[in-house]
Amino acid sequence: MGKLQKILMEDVDRKVLVQECVQLVDGQVEAAKGPSGMVIRAGFKTFKAFKPGILAEVMDHLMEPLAGILDKHNDAFEADSAAQPQGIVAYMTSRADAVADDLMALTDATVELSGNKTVKKAYQAVCKVGRKNVVAAVPAMAELMKKYLDR
Repeated sequence: MGKLQKILMEDVDRKVLVQECVQLVDGQVEAAKGPSGMVIRAGFKTFKAFKPGILAEVMDHLMEPLAGILDKHNDAFEADSAAQPQGIVAYMTSRADAVADDLMALTDATVELSGNKTVKKAYQAVCKVGRKNVVAAVPAMAELMKKYLDR
């Protein structure tokens, strides 16, 4: 188990963490601009309308694998002595494409396993334009990660 996984699974109030993740996602969706932002917001609205509280459920369900992905990048940061002065947020931001690819692979696999056609359709509509929004969310995600690592 990685450092972040251990902290997140054993040392925090999971409901608070899930709510912080939901707020992060909601904020990123609201911040999406232009035509792709409209697609993202529409798909997200469909997803959330499917079942009240679904985003919190998904975040809770994916917490361990998400922490595993973030641990992988944190481990790389800790192994890179040249990166230490810049800090984890700057490090993750500079590697936002790789972080986003890992996160998208997780969500792609999770949605593929879903038996719900509405959720799959909404996700497929947004994932085509959503990657750049995931890349844009990496700094905020890294800040949240840092908050827990610094405890």
